[in-house]
Amino acid sequence: MEFKRIISGCLKAQSSSQKELVFMFAPLLMTVARRYASRGYGAEDILQESFIKIFKNLESFNGNESAFKAWSRKIVVNTALNILRREHNKFEEITERHSGISNNDSASKNIDAEYLIKEIQELPVQYRTVFNLYAVEGYTHKEISKLLQIKEASSRSNLSRARALLASSIKNKKYDQSWEKIS
Repeated sequence: MEFKRIISGCLKAQSSSQKELVFMFAPLLMTVARRYASRGYGAEDILQESFIKIFKNLESFNGNESAFKAWSRKIVVNTALNILRREHNKFEEITERHSGISNNDSASKNIDAEYLIKEIQELPVQYRTVFNLYAVEGYTHKEISKLLQIKEASSRSNLSRARALLASSIKNKKYDQSWEKIS
C-alpha cells in the first residue's frame, strides 16, 4: 500500500517520502492549524512545527492512514495550544462584556468556509481557542479546562461569548453582491 511505503520511507529519513507525506496531509492539517492561528503567529508556522513533531515521533505511530489522520490532527492541536501558551503565558478569562449580543441570531446558510475561518481568526484568543476545542475538535468543557488550565465555567462562558461574537459579526457583515444579505 502507498501509505505504508511512504511511512516506511519516512522512518528511513528519505526526503522524498517525507515530501510525499507532507503533500498528502498538509491540506488537512493546514485547515486545523488555521482555526487556531492568529495573525501574528500563522498557520504555516503551526503546521511546520507540527510536521517536525510528526517526523520526530513517527516511530511511535503504528496504524493505518485514517489513524494517522487522527494522530497528526492531535499533534497540530497540541502544537497550536503550546504556541498559544507561549504567546500568552496563561489563558485567562476575558473580563470584557459584549452586551446586546444574542447567540440565537441565525446566520446565512451560504457562509463559506473561508469566510467563517477568517471570522474565527478575528475572535480574541481565549474565545477562538475554546470555540475550536469544543465546537470543532469535540472536547468537553472539563477536558478544555484541564488543557487550558482554566475553570470549567470560564470554558463555558468563553464558548458562549465566541458564539455570540461570531453570530453578531456574521449578521452585521456587509457583503458584496455575491453574498446573500443577512437581515
